[in-house]
Amino acid sequence: MRVLLLFTHGISLNDWHDTGIINREIRFYKKLNERYGFSFIFFTYGDSKDFKFAEKYKWLTIVPIYHYIPKFNSNLKNILYDIPLKEARDLFEKEYFEHHLKKNLSISEISKIADIERTHLYRKLKQLGIKTK
Repeated sequence: MRVLLLFTHGISLNDWHDTGIINREIRFYKKLNERYGFSFIFFTYGDSKDFKFAEKYKWLTIVPIYHYIPKFNSNLKNILYDIPLKEARDLFEKEYFEHHLKKNLSISEISKIADIERTHLYRKLKQLGIKTK
């Protein structure tokens, strides 16, 4: 049997190693492998550094998400803190509504998700310069 373990957001095998808990944490999964033949997939928030643990633990498949998808550039996020609140809110709302419109949701469905009245949503979309079908 293969078991998928999803790491806590922001945590990697390298973090476990650096904090000194990797042996304690791995011991449990190793025992399950030895006793019951389980193999594991660890979905981590690490980068290619997490692959170094694959050699030591053959029964473990490691999928470090930031090896496959670049980590979000926190400098871009920090820019949002340097602009007026209204402008930051408008940027977020525009992204938010465009995201839901790309999923081909109706205005009624989006208004339920956003928990706002349909008429208010139409006004908000117009204010943000978002065209609807």
